[in-house]
This record gives sequence, C-alpha cells and structure tokens, in this order.
Amino acid sequence: WLAELPRLANWQVFCAFIDGKIAATGSLYFSGRTAWLDFAATAPEYRQRGCQTELLTQRIKHAFFSGCTRIFTCTGVDVAGDPQHSYRNLLKVGFEPSYIRKNYSLTQ
Repeated sequence: WLAELPRLANWQVFCAFIDGKIAATGSLYFSGRTAWLDFAATAPEYRQRGCQTELLTQRIKHAFFSGCTRIFTCTGVDVAGDPQHSYRNLLKVGFEPSYIRKNYSLTQ
C-alpha cells in the first residue's frame, strides 16, 4: 500500500538520489494547514550521508510553501544505547517532543 502513496490525494513522496539510485525516501501528507511527515527510510548502504536530514528539510519547505502552519511526525523515543537516528534527525530540523504514545504488540 505504500507504493500507492504517490498516486493518492494530499500525499507527496520525496526521494534522495546518490549516483542515480534512490538512496532514501520520505513522505508528506497535508490537509488544509496541517502536514504529517512519515514513512521515511534509507537503504543501508547510504546511511550516515545526510539523506534523511535533507529529505526532512525539503518536506518541511514543501509543507510551508503549500500553506501548512503545523507539521507533525513520530518516531521512537530516545533510549540509551540505541542510536535512534530518526529521533536525532527530527530534533536537528527543529521538532520537539510533545508526548509519548505506548506501543502494544501481540505475544504468543
């Protein structure tokens, strides 16, 4: 279903290219004056090259120039010993944590 995002209303999918190959992606959903950043990933061989920081920056700019005044996103919490690159990238571009939501899983 993620492959359908580029064809859906209000969704924009951004890609970062290195040597002509897609290195990373990130999506933006917007409705009215609100935007949501989600579904970002970087191919392992392209990590630690700034792709996600650049994609975050471009998605924020796109949301701003599309009239959005509020932008939201989510990621895992900062845990000691876990690199949490997404968390640090979000802080780097200006996001601030607002609340922690519990995650649940099925166990057998």
